Amino acid sequence: MWTPTKNQKFGVAIYNFEAEHVQQALRLDVGETVQILEECCGWYRGFSTKNRNLKGIFPAQFIHLKPFKIDNEGIYETVTPVEDPVVQEAASVLREWGQIWKDLYVVLGTPHGDQELWDAVRKTMMDIADWRKMLITGTLTSDQIGQIKLKITRKIDWGNRRLGLDLVPRVDGEMVDPDAVSVVELYRVHVLSAETSQGHIQGLGTLAKKKDRRKAQSHHLFFCMRDFSYHLGEDAEVFFSLYDACKGKFISERFLVKLSKEGFFNYVEKIHSNCTIFTDLGSADLASELYIVAHVVRVGRMLFSESVKKSSSHCYRRPHGVALFRLAPSVLQGADGEVRNEVELTGKLFSSDEKDFWQLPELVLKKQSNKYSIMSNNASYGLVVSVKVVHGELEQATKENPPYY
Repeated sequence: MWTPTKNQKFGVAIYNFEAEHVQQALRLDVGETVQILEECCGWYRGFSTKNRNLKGIFPAQFIHLKPFKIDNEGIYETVTPVEDPVVQEAASVLREWGQIWKDLYVVLGTPHGDQELWDAVRKTMMDIADWRKMLITGTLTSDQIGQIKLKITRKIDWGNRRLGLDLVPRVDGEMVDPDAVSVVELYRVHVLSAETSQGHIQGLGTLAKKKDRRKAQSHHLFFCMRDFSYHLGEDAEVFFSLYDACKGKFISERFLVKLSKEGFFNYVEKIHSNCTIFTDLGSADLASELYIVAHVVRVGRMLFSESVKKSSSHCYRRPHGVALFRLAPSVLQGADGEVRNEVELTGKLFSSDEKDFWQLPELVLKKQSNKYSIMSNNASYGLVVSVKVVHGELEQATKENPPYY
């Protein structure tokens, strides 16, 4: 007797099954997915997801059962596999690229042939297939799984762009469901995905030319405040943060350095308190118009013109000035694209009305000189900082780059 299946609803054919000698049999090819409706004595009855209208029977031992979820349970139920979305995407991409790769091979001997592109697509498909196998085995750690998924999605985005296909909108590497977000949000995600993909191409080079100089997927900025030549006569706080001029926004948390009223002294035992690491920068961030912005806030008198001798039980925090340091590609990398050693940068303080203090970096970049002025001091320099970019996992990067301050 045929009985409806409850715990066995979905599977994949692991052998070819020819239906010639069995009545009401369903022909299956290796890798074909099936939805199982009934079972009886070692046989299943169901249909292939390629053609839901054609139902038939097939041997149970030819099917590898897989986890699934059911939508609209009942007559019109839909059974879908519970698989990692990156694994599913890799499989569909390999099927789509496989046909394109064959078409590229057909025209290799013609003026329209592109041997370089054909080789690059072939290598990329082999990499994606190998990484997909590693994910399916289930023997990787969570960190390794994250790294493999990131490699797969970046290869897919590179290939789609190189082949002129649609770019997949992503958030944190995961595909966005267009039915679950608004049109405006989907457009924003698509623009961000396009910028990220372009940054990967610029930062990592092209696979066809084998210029993948930077295999690390994340970058970190080692930062240190070296000197401060302005004498304020009272305590001060300096907040450092990273600013993306292309997006017009800050992309990091703020790092605080406290200065005493006696001035900045570069003592060896205190220098490490002036250093930090801005972590997890992407290639798109390094390829953008990136700046270090320093906001200087004085702590003490209400008005700067008040007498220093005038004592008060209250300390006020008032805006004082802003300095900007451009992190140009030539600062972060050498001419050959390799990492440079520590680079020292010098900048002057800009001042403005207090109401424009937090918009001052934007005003300086737009050169609206009527809204700010350059602060003068006795020294030829102003605020001095040093930076160095390192690549790879943060723990490994810190081991390979011990404190050199």
